[in-house]
Amino acid sequence: TVAAGTEVVKGIEQAEADFIYELDPDAAAGNGHLGSYFQDEAGQWHSYNQGAIIDGQVSNVDLFLNKGFKEGINIEKVSFTKEDIAQIKNNKNHIYIETSKEQDGNLAKKAFELKETLGQRKYRLWTNSCVDSTQELSKAGDLLTPLDVDPRPNKYFEKLKKLQNLNDHSLVPRFSVQLK
Repeated sequence: TVAAGTEVVKGIEQAEADFIYELDPDAAAGNGHLGSYFQDEAGQWHSYNQGAIIDGQVSNVDLFLNKGFKEGINIEKVSFTKEDIAQIKNNKNHIYIETSKEQDGNLAKKAFELKETLGQRKYRLWTNSCVDSTQELSKAGDLLTPLDVDPRPNKYFEKLKKLQNLNDHSLVPRFSVQLK
């Protein structure tokens, strides 16, 4: 049985348009890693991860001083079943956000733009980390994106969770107000 809001593609149920934050709380010496999953306009899911490509040892001082390292971005096609989505929605290390097809198109466009411009930026703990990169995606999708002054993904994820708790089902799209 296929639930409402899904379609079967090659035997795999595809959920409607959505975005997922994913936290690996144990990565980066217990400070965490923030990645995401997004759908393109056709409904294909992709994983998105950004980080530093480091050869050899790096001191915490070098990271703290915001020294630049080679940036890596990985985007891979993935598939989720209805059961996968249900597990993700109940997993403490994921935040599931309902999005529109227009938002999906903007999210996908930004993700692939960031990957295409690799080499033009450096990974920097304070200004271009996995948190900053994921924020660029969420901004492109017009999703609420809290300011981060602490570069640790675990801390940023706590902020996202607090925002999610303000709304019963997901983070809400950001609305702009024009004053005359």
